[in-house]
Amino acid sequence: MPSLSTILLVLTAQLGVSILVRRIRRNTADAKAAVVNAQRELVSQAKEAFFARDCARAVELYTKAIDGAPNDMGLYANRASCLADLGQHDAALVDHARALEIARAGRGKGHEKDAALMAIFFYNTGVTLSQSGNERAAIREFKTALEVDPYYPDAANNIATLLLETRDSDLRDVAQAVGYAEDECARSHNENADHLQTLLAAYTVAGNLAKAEATREILAALQPADS
Repeated sequence: MPSLSTILLVLTAQLGVSILVRRIRRNTADAKAAVVNAQRELVSQAKEAFFARDCARAVELYTKAIDGAPNDMGLYANRASCLADLGQHDAALVDHARALEIARAGRGKGHEKDAALMAIFFYNTGVTLSQSGNERAAIREFKTALEVDPYYPDAANNIATLLLETRDSDLRDVAQAVGYAEDECARSHNENADHLQTLLAAYTVAGNLAKAEATREILAALQPADS
């Protein structure tokens, strides 16, 4: 039978181990919390830089944030927008593609707004392609956004604008432009001035002056009385 002193030594040793384990767990939790807080601060600073139009700084911060969260599709999408504003379209397209890749991998895993999420990435890719001058590819991405989410705003309007304004005779299609512009205005209930301006231009180019005048009147009614 162990002596009382032996029992006390064993209990003391066990207590010491228990305290050590709790300290390790607490330190681990504190370290994880510090990492999470640092990541949040990075993302917050990146957003502030972007809204301040300091895109170069925003790219730097988003890059650091991506190092800490390489599977965060939102970080790639945001960095892509910054890169596009800097005119670095190829790099932006790489980030758009990565965001889409992550989004596809996560579909069906608790995302309730899969369609809207995917549409955003297709739409943003289309915007970057349009900025880079690749009109045909841009139209394809905008169409894909509409296939994924038929109510995604501005996609049809952008298609109509590109079909009207392109210098590529093989791509230019006034009839289709009218159709896309009409669809966009129907979705926005004839209450969006930008959409109505596109529809007005489409009707005018198509030679449908009666509908152009009717659209002009709707547009005028949206303007403030003192403008």
